[in-house]
Amino acid sequence: DLDGDSVPDLVTANSNGDDVSVLLNLCDLAVEPEIDIRPGSDSNPIIPSGRGNLPVAILGSDIFDVVDVDAATLAFGPDAAAPSHDLTKPDAFDDHLRDVNDDGFTDLISHYRIEDTGIQPEDREACLTGETLDGTPFEGCDAIRTIRAGGRRRRRSRPGWRWTTTPSEARMAATGLLVSAWWNCLCAR
Repeated sequence: DLDGDSVPDLVTANSNGDDVSVLLNLCDLAVEPEIDIRPGSDSNPIIPSGRGNLPVAILGSDIFDVVDVDAATLAFGPDAAAPSHDLTKPDAFDDHLRDVNDDGFTDLISHYRIEDTGIQPEDREACLTGETLDGTPFEGCDAIRTIRAGGRRRRRSRPGWRWTTTPSEARMAATGLLVSAWWNCLCAR
């Protein structure tokens, strides 16, 4: 910080001369590690009104060592939920270290109470923030798919008639198969 405003500045030596360039307030020290919500799931389904613990992995890499994460600074989702386990204890922190994506780098898994995250039905991404032990801030985001509680949809076909469809049945209905089968069943009565 060359100008005393508490924002890091960037200084570079000019190769074509004997001077330097100073870029004030342009040095962003934030790190963006990759995260994986619900490791092992590609779609990361979340029921915003649900309860329970949601696993979130901070993926280690050759430029980000998860052992350097300050667990007390972790916050997940729009409401900045704290981990549901106290990862500030060394044994607890060590128990949450593993390689979830088999890339040879250690990853840190933390869990968050879904009801504390602030995730809403319209959200398509959730982010995890924190700092490393040296105070460097980081943020990682991952895509999510929000689903309604129960996972089933109710649709009204005609007054007095109701049926429940699952997502796969809805896909079949789009091709006319389910509608045809339903109509044949109704006409047979």
